[in-house]
Amino acid sequence: MTKKSGETFEFKVDRVTDKEIIGEEMQVSFDEINRIQKKEVSPVKTTGLVVGIIVVVVAGVVVVFWQFVPPSAYLGKSVM
Repeated sequence: MTKKSGETFEFKVDRVTDKEIIGEEMQVSFDEINRIQKKEVSPVKTTGLVVGIIVVVVAGVVVVFWQFVPPSAYLGKSVM
C-alpha cells in the first residue's frame, strides 16, 4: 500500500470497514491511500516450482551416480 504522503507499507489485512483498512497493528483511512497492491501465493505455481527443483536434483544425482559408480556395482559382475 502507498499512502498519499509517499510512505509504503506491506501488511496483512485483517478486515476492511467502509472507511478504513485494518490489520497488523495498523489502521489506514481510505482518504490516506494512494495505491493498493494485492499479493497472493499461487499454489499451482509453487507446486510446479517445487516439483521442478526435485526433478533437477534427482536428475543430477542420477548423472553423478552413472559417472562415478562402475556398472558392475549395480548390474552385477560381468561374465566374459
